[in-house]
Amino acid sequence: MKHFPESEFIINADGSVFHLHLQPEQLRDKIILVGDPGRVDLVASFFDTREFEVSSREFHTIGGTYKGKLVMCLSHGIGTDNIDIVVNELDALANIDFSTRYEKPQFRQLTLVRVGTSGGLQPHVPIGTPVIAEKSIGFDGVLNFYAGRDRVCDLDFERAFCEFVKWNPLWAAPYVVDADSELVARIGGDDMVRGVTISANGFYGPQGRELRIPLADPELNKKIEVVEKELRSYTWRELETNGKFAKNDKLSFITDDMLIVGCDIGSENHYIRAIDVRGRELSRGAFEFSNTSEGFENAKTWVLALAAKHDKKQIVLGLEPTGHYWFALAAWMISNGISVVQVNPYAVKQSKEIEDNSQLKDDRKDPKLIANLVKDGNYGMPYLPENVYADMRRLSMFRDQLTEDRIRNINRLHRELKIYFPEYMAAFGKIDGAFTLEVLKVTAIPSEIKALGAEGLKNIWHNAKLRGLGYSRAGEIVSYAEKSVGLTDVTDVGREAVRWYAEQILKLDGQLASVESILHRKCREIPYAENILAINGVGENILSGILAEMGDVSRFDDVKEIQKLSGMGLVSCSSGKHKGQTKISHRGRKRLRYWLF
Repeated sequence: MKHFPESEFIINADGSVFHLHLQPEQLRDKIILVGDPGRVDLVASFFDTREFEVSSREFHTIGGTYKGKLVMCLSHGIGTDNIDIVVNELDALANIDFSTRYEKPQFRQLTLVRVGTSGGLQPHVPIGTPVIAEKSIGFDGVLNFYAGRDRVCDLDFERAFCEFVKWNPLWAAPYVVDADSELVARIGGDDMVRGVTISANGFYGPQGRELRIPLADPELNKKIEVVEKELRSYTWRELETNGKFAKNDKLSFITDDMLIVGCDIGSENHYIRAIDVRGRELSRGAFEFSNTSEGFENAKTWVLALAAKHDKKQIVLGLEPTGHYWFALAAWMISNGISVVQVNPYAVKQSKEIEDNSQLKDDRKDPKLIANLVKDGNYGMPYLPENVYADMRRLSMFRDQLTEDRIRNINRLHRELKIYFPEYMAAFGKIDGAFTLEVLKVTAIPSEIKALGAEGLKNIWHNAKLRGLGYSRAGEIVSYAEKSVGLTDVTDVGREAVRWYAEQILKLDGQLASVESILHRKCREIPYAENILAINGVGENILSGILAEMGDVSRFDDVKEIQKLSGMGLVSCSSGKHKGQTKISHRGRKRLRYWLF
C-alpha cells in the first residue's frame, strides 16, 4: 500500500483534511458541488436534516440527509485550481487512512454532481436553459499535470477542437472529459439540454472578454459559431426532383467551399473521413462515432471543426445505403444542416483496389472511397418516403417478413408430417388450408386420426366454423390414416412440434390479413390509386407493393426512370462488331421488380 508523507498530504491538528477542514467520519458518498459558498445554504435548505457545517475560506460544507440518504453540499470557490483541491481532498477522505497515512485496501467511490451557472455560445440555448454537460472542455490545463490523462479524455474530440479554433500552442493544452453517462441520464432526464461546457483558467481573457488588455485571439468564440450558422442541407425534393440531377448537375453541386465527408455505416459505430473537392484528405484518418445522439453530435462537432479550419461553408455526407442502419443518421444530419447523398455499394466494392490494391473491407478505408465517389459525382440523393408512402413501405416490409415466417413454418411442418404421416399431401390436399391446420392442431398421428374417425374430423370443422372443402374430405383423410406407413413410435415432442407449427401458421395468417387490410386502406388514400386500379390485372395487393417500393410516382418524369429504379433497364455487352445479348441490369430494387412482373 502506498504511503503519503506529511509533505504530500497535510492533516490538521484536529484530524481534518488541510483545506476543507472535514474529518473522515463526516464524508458522504453523495456530494453536491457548487461554486459560490452562499449557494450551499440554498441547497441545504432542501435537506431533511442538517447534521454538521464546516467553513474555511471559500470552502463551505453542510452535511445532512435527504429522503433517508446521507448527502452533503460543498462549495469550491472560483476556478479549476480550487476544484483540483476539493476533488483531491475528497478522495483522500475516502481512500486514505488518516491514522496510518496509508492507502486503504478497499476503494470507496464517491458520486459528485456539480451544479452551477455558465455563459452560453449557442443562440438556440437562451439564458436560463437547464443544461447537463455530457462533455467538459478544460482550458486550464490542470488535468495535464496528472498521469494517465489520455485514458480518461476524448482524444479525437480534443484534436478536432484544437484544429477547429486553431489553438495557440502557447496556451495550456485543452482536455475533454465525458461525464458519467448513467448519471447524465438519471439527472438530465428528458427535459434538460445535453451539451458541452468549457472551463477556462480565467474570467476575462481566457473566456474571450476584453477590457484594457488586448486578446491574443479575439475571434475565438465567433469561430465556434460561424460555420454552423451558414450550413444548409439539400434533400432529394430540392435537387433530384428539380431537374433529375444529371451527372453534370451532381458535379456542379460539389463546390470548392464544400467539405466532402465519406461515412462507412455500421450497426453500432460509424466511421467518417473528409476530403476537399480535389480529393485531398483533410482529416487525420477515420473518426469513429456511435449510433447514438451523443455520437451524432460528436461527428457534427468533428466535421464543423474541419470545415472551419479549411474555410468550407457547406458539408455533404456520402454513405452507402446499408440495410436500415443509415436511416436515423441521414435524417439527423439533414435536420442539422448537412446534406446527405448515397453511393452505390457496388461502386464502392469496385473501387476498393484503387486505394491499396485490395478488395478487403476496411471500416477506415471505405469512408475515403465513398468521399471520392461523391467528389466525382457518382452518387444519388437518398429518397426517404414520407407520410402515407412511408407507412406503406414499412407495412410492405412487415408483410414480407410475415410471409417469410409463414413459409419457414410451413417447410418445418412438411418435415414433421413426412415422418409421422407420409401420405399427408394426398390426404389433406393443401397443407396450409384452414381445415388441415385445425386438424393438425389436434393431431397429426394416423392412429389418433383413425380414433377420431370421420365424425370427429367433422366436429373439428364445425367447431372452427369453417366453410368450403374439408367436411367432405373427412372420410378420405381417415382412409389414408388407416393405411399410413408413418412412424408409430411418436414422442410427445414430435406431436407438440406439429401442433405448434400449425398454430403459428394460423396466427401469421391473421396477422397478414390485418396488415394487408391496412395496406389496402393506405393505398386508397393516394389520389391516383383508383385510376391505376382500373387497369386489368392490377389489384390492391400489387398496387400497394409497387407504391411501397416506388414512393411518390409523381417524382418520376419518364418510364425509363422507373426501369432504372427497378433494375429493369436493358443493357448489352458489345465490342467492335460483336453484339452481346441484351438483358436487364438487375441493378435496382428487387422487390419492385417482383411486383411489376
